Amino acid sequence: MLNAGVYPNTISEVDAEGHKELNIPIRQYFEQNQNVHAATQGHGATRTDVYFRPGAFDKITVEHEALHSLTGKSDADLATQLGWNGVDSASVFISQALRDNRCDKRTPRKKKK
Repeated sequence: MLNAGVYPNTISEVDAEGHKELNIPIRQYFEQNQNVHAATQGHGATRTDVYFRPGAFDKITVEHEALHSLTGKSDADLATQLGWNGVDSASVFISQALRDNRCDKRTPRKKKK
């Protein structure tokens, strides 16, 4: 994970090297965290690498991870911008907001008059 730049924004690049739990391959991270479907590079010059668990992602997951790549923000930061109240998981909140706004569809839901 360390070499891939996948670790929390709260840990500096210098400090990350001292975290043994970050010295594992992404594959192993997915094996140890079955509920994680994707991970985005949060550090480095480009922040363009995204890793997906094979067969465990959809359009919303891709869009969710793209938001991280484009903004460099964590789940909590993105969810807060979307109106998160802290009750649900920030990651779940983001994905649900994308679904509610039909971000996986070509046309937006028609607004009620």
